[in-house]
Amino acid sequence: MIHVRDYGIEAAADRVIFKRAADEQRTVITADTDFGLLLARKRTRQPSVMLFHQSFSHRPTDQGEALLENLPELTSALERGSLVVLESRRIRIRTLPIIP
Repeated sequence: MIHVRDYGIEAAADRVIFKRAADEQRTVITADTDFGLLLARKRTRQPSVMLFHQSFSHRPTDQGEALLENLPELTSALERGSLVVLESRRIRIRTLPIIP
């Protein structure tokens, strides 16, 4: 796992982070809903995005535990290209590309 700080792009525009993740075949893990909108606009299969919904705990330990607990079941969806939304009571998976 790599944090945007490791690249020195923590203040970069979402599209810069998005492109870097796609180029390196990484998954973006975020609470920023703008990444979901960016996926919809680009109509692309990569990068996958795992989004912590506003209803989910903002505590890093809770988010880390949820990632570790659910990652085995989500890995194949993320590898195929998906938007995964973790909510307080459910997980939603939308296969990419998102076409309205």
